[in-house]
Amino acid sequence: MDRENPIFKQKPLNFAHRGFTASAPENSMAAFKAAIELGAHGIELDVRTCKTGELVVFHDPTLGRMTNGRGFIKNKTLAELKELRIKTHDGMTGEQLPTLKEVIELIDDRALLNVEIKTNGLPKNGIENKVVEVLRHYGIEDKTIISSFNPLVMRRISKIDNQLLTGLLIDKSFKVRRAEILLTKFSGAKAIHLEKSLAKETFIKKVQTLGFYCIVWGVNDPAAMERLTNMGVEAIITDKPDLLKNINVSLQYA
Repeated sequence: MDRENPIFKQKPLNFAHRGFTASAPENSMAAFKAAIELGAHGIELDVRTCKTGELVVFHDPTLGRMTNGRGFIKNKTLAELKELRIKTHDGMTGEQLPTLKEVIELIDDRALLNVEIKTNGLPKNGIENKVVEVLRHYGIEDKTIISSFNPLVMRRISKIDNQLLTGLLIDKSFKVRRAEILLTKFSGAKAIHLEKSLAKETFIKKVQTLGFYCIVWGVNDPAAMERLTNMGVEAIITDKPDLLKNINVSLQYA
């Protein structure tokens, strides 16, 4: 990396995974508000398009696990989705499925954003352009990371605007072999989002030496948080942003 991206002026960034889910259901306005009030540097969320084309913040392709509805998000209009409510293991809540625009307006420049584009295969609905258009409308391109498991989605984003900060999500199957390095470079991604089990010191150094920012996801263990902080990763995505915040504070004053 020739120049540090200003988004990483604080390291590691503390991203609340789908919001602060200890306080409210995942990917809900209440969870995002709680993360902001906690003081997390940013929130991570998932976006999909619905039948009428809007960007809906929701993880699963289907509604059953998290709402009182059934069926696929892609087959529902936004009006139909707004009639549903998000549920937890404790029962139904009053939370609606938010749109990306609603979340950005809630954040109101108080936190960074990691938008994960969810796809089933190669999307044909122009979701990449829609995400970029929303970011540009609110002027937060320099405060957002766009991520995906799909390298073709990342490549499309880089062709729309190669100044955007993009991150390719990788899981346990990724070994940074030659072919995979070429695939990652093909994607145009500037960061690699490592699943926590891959976040070994030698692997992290290799990722950074290759010129990528290193973001680690799924980290909820305090010892791992401290270890990754000391290794100099750029960001951590966690279900426990309160714990990471306390660790970061304690290390600053150690």
